[in-house]
Amino acid sequence: NPFPQVTDPNWFCKRHISVELFLMNQELMSLERRTLTEWDDLNEQDKFPKLNPWFKIEKYPGCIAILPETGYGNLDSTIKQRSPAKEFWTSLTDLLVKRNYHILQFGHPKSEKLEHKNIEDCRNLSFFDMIKEILGCELVIGTDTGAMHVINAYGFNSICLYSMYKEGHIQNPKAFLPLNYKGNLIDIEGVGGINNIKIEEVLEAVKKFE
Repeated sequence: NPFPQVTDPNWFCKRHISVELFLMNQELMSLERRTLTEWDDLNEQDKFPKLNPWFKIEKYPGCIAILPETGYGNLDSTIKQRSPAKEFWTSLTDLLVKRNYHILQFGHPKSEKLEHKNIEDCRNLSFFDMIKEILGCELVIGTDTGAMHVINAYGFNSICLYSMYKEGHIQNPKAFLPLNYKGNLIDIEGVGGINNIKIEEVLEAVKKFE
C-alpha cells in the first residue's frame, strides 16, 4: 500500500513519528499493521535511522549551515508556525559572524532569501547536493524539516528548533524531531510558539559543538 493511513488523527500526541511510520508500515502479503510489541522488540540501534555517505564530502571549516524554513517553497501554510522569523536568523548571524563563522543558507529554491551580507545563498541546489554540502559544514541549524531528518540520519552535528504547531498537538512536543544515532542533536523548543526561542539558547548550543 503506497498510501498507508495514520493509526490515529492525533498520533503525534502519543508517539514519535518514527514509531508511527513503523506502525503504518503494512506487511506486503498480509496487509496487517505492525504492532507496538514489534517495535519494542527492536534493539535500540535499530530504532534509529542510519545513513553512511558513499560520496565524497568536501569540508568547509568554520561554516554553519542554516535551514530557516520548511522545505515546501512557501506552499505550506504552517511555515510561519514552524520557522523562526527572518529577524531571528539575521540577528543570530550577526552573533555567529562575531565568533568567526561563515553562514550558508540552504533550503527550497522558492523559500525566502535572508537579506544579510554575511549569509551565502545556497538555495538553488538539488536535494542530494544540498545534503552533501551541509555535511561538509561544522553543523546545521534548522527546523523539523525532512532535510533535517536525513542529515541527522548521518549522525551530523545538528541544532533543531521546533514547537507544537499542529492543531490538536497538546502533548508529546518532540513527536516530529529527527533522530540522531550518534547523539549529535541538540533540540530547542519554542514553548508557546517557535518565535519564543531565544537566540542565546542557540548560541549556547553552538558552543557545545565547538
